[in-house]
Amino acid sequence: MSESKLSFQDLETGREFPGSVFCLDRDRVEAYLDATGSSPDLFLEKGLVPPMAVAALSMGAMMDCLVLPPAAIHVSQDVSFLRAAAIGEQLSGRSFVKRKIDRSRMRMLTVGITVTNEMGEEVMTGETGFIIPQPAEGASS
Repeated sequence: MSESKLSFQDLETGREFPGSVFCLDRDRVEAYLDATGSSPDLFLEKGLVPPMAVAALSMGAMMDCLVLPPAAIHVSQDVSFLRAAAIGEQLSGRSFVKRKIDRSRMRMLTVGITVTNEMGEEVMTGETGFIIPQPAEGASS
């Protein structure tokens, strides 16, 4: 986790967030499946991590580095899963500012995300988008 979070004003296209490393052991996978109401049979019998668990952890790591104002709206999310992740496999996440729009009445942010496995193979790629409200006159963002 980053010691100081970045605000919209701190960001520029191409800026990378600190990377993250995570591992979904069997207990975490079981907890995820329980929380989502998913059937454990499909994943636990095959020793696989649910793809959306990978997405949730990688996006959570990105949000650990970013502070958005309370009125920010999450408007899009597009992820592609390129290969399965095994339970216990170490994964590395990387996030970066893919697009930043800062116009007089509109501010938007798109963050690209990539997750790789221990062998450097891509497990997931994607992006997530936000609309950021303009700060009130005289307020800091």
